[in-house]
Amino acid sequence: MIHHQQSSVSSAYEAQPTQSKSNVDVLQSLLTEVLNVDAFNLNSFLLSFLRKIDHSLPLDDFYNILYNPMRFDDLRSLPSIDKVDKTFPSDSFTSTISIIQRVLEAFRSPESYSTHVSSGRESDMKSSNVNFHELLRSLLAIKILDHSLIEVDSSDTKVEYPPIPRLDIYKVYYILCQKLILKYPTSSNSTSLQQKLIFGQSKLGKLIKLVYPNLVSKRLGRRGESRYNYLGVRWNQDVVDKEITKLCESELFEIAEMFKVSKKTSGSAQSRSSRHQRTLEARSTKKRYSTDSLRPENLEVKAQGTFVEPHHFFPKGAFTSKAYLDEKLNENIEKNWFAATLKLSSDALLSLGVSSAEINGLIFDEGSSSDTDDHLLRGVIDTLIPKLLGSPDQPRIYLHLYMVISLNVFPHLLSLRKPLHTDSIKRLFSRVTYLIQNMETEMVSVAGEKMRQQDIRNFLGILSRMIHLNKLLAAFFKADLQAYILMEMQEDIVRILNEGSKDGPNETHRLISEACISVTLACRYKPQFRGVPVRENIREFLSESCHIMEKMVSEDLAQFVSNIMESGVPSTREDSHDALKFRFLLATLKLVDEGILNENMKSRFPAQVIRGFYSRVTIQILQFTYRAHASMLGGRTLSPANPTFRLWYVLESFIQEYLDVLAELNSLHLKTIE
Repeated sequence: MIHHQQSSVSSAYEAQPTQSKSNVDVLQSLLTEVLNVDAFNLNSFLLSFLRKIDHSLPLDDFYNILYNPMRFDDLRSLPSIDKVDKTFPSDSFTSTISIIQRVLEAFRSPESYSTHVSSGRESDMKSSNVNFHELLRSLLAIKILDHSLIEVDSSDTKVEYPPIPRLDIYKVYYILCQKLILKYPTSSNSTSLQQKLIFGQSKLGKLIKLVYPNLVSKRLGRRGESRYNYLGVRWNQDVVDKEITKLCESELFEIAEMFKVSKKTSGSAQSRSSRHQRTLEARSTKKRYSTDSLRPENLEVKAQGTFVEPHHFFPKGAFTSKAYLDEKLNENIEKNWFAATLKLSSDALLSLGVSSAEINGLIFDEGSSSDTDDHLLRGVIDTLIPKLLGSPDQPRIYLHLYMVISLNVFPHLLSLRKPLHTDSIKRLFSRVTYLIQNMETEMVSVAGEKMRQQDIRNFLGILSRMIHLNKLLAAFFKADLQAYILMEMQEDIVRILNEGSKDGPNETHRLISEACISVTLACRYKPQFRGVPVRENIREFLSESCHIMEKMVSEDLAQFVSNIMESGVPSTREDSHDALKFRFLLATLKLVDEGILNENMKSRFPAQVIRGFYSRVTIQILQFTYRAHASMLGGRTLSPANPTFRLWYVLESFIQEYLDVLAELNSLHLKTIE
């Protein structure tokens, strides 16, 4: 069967004069391997793929094959001096391009490719399960790593090359990605969407080990300031020039600031980008050496694409989405953050003629015959925005609009409010999704000095998190919640609490202590309590914080499972949800409200740090439970090997996304009143 497929490929490519016999063999081999590629061996295949084709292919051309295939012929004509990568292509350039395009097409359209192999059975193709977007990201990252570094022959003692800091490799990768994005804007994605092709440091670290498995790393530097460095490699100067190595002297967040370029057209951006970058680089360098506020110990790190600032704390008192269960929500404003916030923003809009009823009509549209996905988007752009353009409170008035839309959508996607029918939920889901996908593009003509483009992106980010939360909730309700699984979850908690040496701290204390220290350092957070800086007894402050988080695991998490197993459930929800599954949702919200976001933690740490704590601790707990179950199997294979792992994973993902939504809503509100 495979032999027949190879013959057909061979005949197709022998007809092309640019293809040599060896290239045909390479293509046949690669297309055969594609059949067995899945998410687990994808990166290994991609590295093998790159090693089999012409290594001299410049990064510019490689990037445009991946992200600008329709404009590739026009872009390849640029002279080498104008490209990011100055490597001169070899004579096999054309055939190499052809091979890459054919392999990418096999992944892009596995259903059509499968008609030529495996007797047309797509199920035989593991590659049909590969996420094409992830494939492109990984392929570009591996190409950059493989092309920007050159391994040094250990026997060559004539030249000594300095070690390369591990962080510098990530900086070079990040800079090259940004340069390619700015120089070659895609026809289908905005610059902000293109940013999603860049991996984080952890993921790139794994790819470094894949591309250079024998690379030697060593900690160099003074005690307390040492950093990991790689030995035995040097920069490829055709790719990593002096400008890039100079940029690596800046902090990563400074480099990110340098590349915050908003392009009106690709032509104007290309003509200005190099001057803009050099200006920002000089400005950043000057600030770094002359301004105390930019010293590392004083810096506050803010993530991109978010309203959350490093100094934003969660609000005191009741801050729970369970408030939406109160049918008299708007009558309890003093006791309810959500109701008070909704009223504040609604009143601001009402003063300009935008009523809550009008916004709800666009979101839910229960009395209209319109059933189009763009109904909400068109209503916002054509009806609401024109009423707000004359407001003297610019650009804050748009933040109020984002808040009202978010707070009206949130409870329905979280299944905490009625009267939405299943069809209405689907309609809401479709309209919000359409808004997320199209609003930024549609608002280009409107956005300007009065309406910040970044605020639009942050708002759409909130809605995207809510959509993801809805999907995780669906996974919740599909979860297998049989009694034996709930009992096994209780046993998981007991194992975590009991793990560790008898004479020293248990596993929970160790995990939480490590998380507390690493997250506070990563966020460069200076401890404070109820707004008062903690200048003395910082160790005691952190120790108390660890004990609070440890209580969350030992008591609140255990109580969470007990709450699910209890019989009580609000009678008003019996018709809407299966009782057990709705208890799961309520127990989860209670775990967040009373455990993770207890008053003590909210007084000690800002939202950014609390989210970091939770993420770090839960990852460690998931790894521990997985190892514990694997150890109990003792080499035996049972199905399922770990019946609780999937449930824990869905739970932790749901809570993480839920915390993110709460943090974003809180910060959006803070920006409306600052």
